[in-house]
Amino acid sequence: FNNELWRIIGIFNEKYDTNNDGIPDTEGDLIKIIRNDSLGSMAWDYKTNGVGSSTNDSGSNDWSDSQLMMMLNPSTFLNSGYVTEGGTATHSNTINDGYVVSGGINIFKNMGSYFNSSLTSYKPYQTSTYGYGKDSSGNALTESTSNVLAPNTFTALNSTAQGMIATVKWYLVGTNSSSTTASAYYDAERNGSVVVNSRPKIWYGKVGLMYSSDYGFATNGILSTSENGVVLTRSECLTHVLYNWRTNDTSTNKYNCAATDWLLYTGSTSSSVGSRTYQWTITPYSSDASDVFYVHKYGGYMSFTTPYNTYEVRHVLYLSANVKLGSGSGTSDSPFTLLAS
Repeated sequence: FNNELWRIIGIFNEKYDTNNDGIPDTEGDLIKIIRNDSLGSMAWDYKTNGVGSSTNDSGSNDWSDSQLMMMLNPSTFLNSGYVTEGGTATHSNTINDGYVVSGGINIFKNMGSYFNSSLTSYKPYQTSTYGYGKDSSGNALTESTSNVLAPNTFTALNSTAQGMIATVKWYLVGTNSSSTTASAYYDAERNGSVVVNSRPKIWYGKVGLMYSSDYGFATNGILSTSENGVVLTRSECLTHVLYNWRTNDTSTNKYNCAATDWLLYTGSTSSSVGSRTYQWTITPYSSDASDVFYVHKYGGYMSFTTPYNTYEVRHVLYLSANVKLGSGSGTSDSPFTLLAS
């Protein structure tokens, strides 16, 4: 996909757009995939207080206007704005389902991003040390700021790949605890009742990140007695909260379920499981307006932190229902090729 190796997270029953109007109207099974290699280490969001949904200078955990969302999604999609169930609304309105952002390119510039017509994405302003949206003195960057650096290296989705992506109803609700099992994350991400500052519960979009629940369900269990002296099946690992998962721990209240979680590793090939990395999820911590859940590189557990930190990013998307499998057997040596119908 996109002339790169991607991996299948699973098949999910989701609501998706079939009329090309940006509004998901059909429910059905879609294949969800994640880029095998990281795009690099980036901030999730670094908008200053009062810009978009940010209520402080640490950024916002509202994916629907985050800088990372703008960077990953195709420019044609971003330029058209967003559509919500039950009508439209501006960002200043208090609503529960979603909203339309109007104003085209200008609003994205005001959020610390700029549009480059020669590329297929919005690129956040960034510095190598301080993330997006600010310079080394803590001043908010603007379009006219002379010391804005070049954008992070980014592999854009080509036109063929963009044509294979479904516009899907993504869920933006999280939980207020990292002491949560994979199934509890899944339920909270879809049915949570806490939305900070009446933020949207859903987002209609194309490219996101993995959910915390995706990470949890990707474990194979503890496979060796050398790990904590026990062997746990995948089902048994899924009964333990993700904060207590570890890659190598001999304590009695920690479980090495992360060691066999394939989403902990990036750049994996047939000869290697790849490298462990700090990675962002799309799941917000629902007790404040900023924090986002991430995967810890060394421990392999799930925790939360402020969105201006720079962690690894991999696109996640759902393939359109009309995409077909071509050649290949689905292994790293012989991956499936994807064909647009």
